[in-house]
Amino acid sequence: MLAFRILVDIALKALSAAINDPTTAVLAIDQFAPTIARGGQTVSAHRRDGG
Repeated sequence: MLAFRILVDIALKALSAAINDPTTAVLAIDQFAPTIARGGQTVSAHRRDGG
């Protein structure tokens, strides 16, 4: 969970007015997007099983 938070912080700081680095923001988002996708699949599978 800490790694996810660090990547979110990096993405947010990269988009700040002082830094304005969209490439870094996109790269950070690319790193945690698969984790979010896996989490969504887990929730969907759990709901299908009636849990």
